[in-house]
Amino acid sequence: MLIFKSNAKLLTILTLILIAIHSLNTVFLSVIISNVITAAGIKSMEMFLKYLAIGILGFIFFMIIGVLMTKVKTVVVKKQNVYIKNKIIKHVVSSNKNHDDYSKDLSLMTNELKQLETNGIEGEFAIANLVFTFTFALIASYKYDAWIATAFLIGTVLAISLSAFFNNKIKRTSKKWTVDNALYTNRLKDYLSGIETVKTYQAEDIVTEKVTDEAYRMEESLKTMNFSVQSANQVLYIAVMILSFLIPLGLGVFKIIEYNLPYATFMAIVTLSNSLRTPSLHIMQLVNAYNTTKPIRIKYYKAKNSEYSNVGNKDEPELFEKIELNNIKVQFDDFVLFENLNLTINKNDKILIIGPSGIGKSTLLRVIQQSQAISSGTYLYNEKAVETDLAKQFSLIRQQPLMFNDTILYNITLGMKFSLEDISEAINLAELDELIEEKGLDYLVGEKGSNLSVGQLQRIEIARALIRKRPIILADEITSSLDANKADEIRKTLLNSPYTVIEVAHNFDETNKELYTQVWDLNEIEKG
Repeated sequence: MLIFKSNAKLLTILTLILIAIHSLNTVFLSVIISNVITAAGIKSMEMFLKYLAIGILGFIFFMIIGVLMTKVKTVVVKKQNVYIKNKIIKHVVSSNKNHDDYSKDLSLMTNELKQLETNGIEGEFAIANLVFTFTFALIASYKYDAWIATAFLIGTVLAISLSAFFNNKIKRTSKKWTVDNALYTNRLKDYLSGIETVKTYQAEDIVTEKVTDEAYRMEESLKTMNFSVQSANQVLYIAVMILSFLIPLGLGVFKIIEYNLPYATFMAIVTLSNSLRTPSLHIMQLVNAYNTTKPIRIKYYKAKNSEYSNVGNKDEPELFEKIELNNIKVQFDDFVLFENLNLTINKNDKILIIGPSGIGKSTLLRVIQQSQAISSGTYLYNEKAVETDLAKQFSLIRQQPLMFNDTILYNITLGMKFSLEDISEAINLAELDELIEEKGLDYLVGEKGSNLSVGQLQRIEIARALIRKRPIILADEITSSLDANKADEIRKTLLNSPYTVIEVAHNFDETNKELYTQVWDLNEIEKG
């Protein structure tokens, strides 16, 4: 159950206990009704007032329990949601993805997780409430009359069995909606991110039509799913009314007529019948809705149990001295990008990787960083096969600086704790002193760094890499958006650092090659 898949297990158990206590209110009501009717039959005002007072006090008690139950349940649901989102986000940020398309993850963390909350977590608590209500009502019904209680039970079991016929169809339609919803989110994300280009070339109508088509498919899938659920609920409602209400009710009337069943007992059973019929009907509806979350639950459990949840828990590697790539092959389906690739990276090397677009420069960086799997060959760290997580050996400076809509300080530290001395050193090495003096560390960079220049953003990226003092810095075409002077300044900042630097460049001034200890021209290196 989802409600037990978090760190709030004690609160979850307390919630279920409170739900169980609160669900006794229907049995309590049947007792009050039975005794009040009995008091009316024997014309006892004393008995009537006694049970009237007991009823008032009892329902005040159940009201208090209900409020407390709601309070605790909302806390549990909040903790559950935070826990699930934490696992999903941890999986997304830790998984070795070689692209920037997270539209499916975005859809999962917004639309689908909201459905999981409503039909999954809240649904499980609602089902638990109805199961308690049904169970206690059934036990009380047996106390009043075993035959009528058995009739109610058989009718309910038959109605529940009928719901099994609808489950497979509901699962299929919910799976299709999940896929179509992710496609729509992806299309909408593409449209919004490229809206400036769309307007430039007056393609608004065509793009709008494409997004609308995706919206239509998504809504059609949602319509089909909702119809499956709601039509099943309609059939089940009639089945429950006939099997678990009209037939048992008829048996009760028959026993009054033929066997003098007390009217007060009959009314108590009729009161309890609602607590048998309604829960059985609603349980089936909730189970149908719960089944729509199966594809989402599979995604969540996959993320929760993923090996990526343990990234960073491996033993720390020994100090970096050398990385060797021997006979490396990298293949995507039938396309071989590298084959028989042999490269060596030594401590304090300053390496330049050059070659035309599409030749595999950025992929090679990912191979070195171990975020791109190799098809064959060996990757040696300090002349040994890699048995530890090397993630903390690398810093990465991207071609397009990645900025969060937060302060300069946050974008350098990413919220991690560093000493003032380390922060000052990184700012100085990245030549950010002038910017910090003018703006301050608490200056908001804006969405995607819109409040700063490209050069300033690039230096923040460099400071982010330098402050961690990792032995290897990977720089992926970091000067492509800068003019020649700025590019030279950024490059010198990196090459003057005390770390191993591996830089990818597309356009490069031949006169600067002497600044590097190695130059890898992928046009000349054996790549298959």
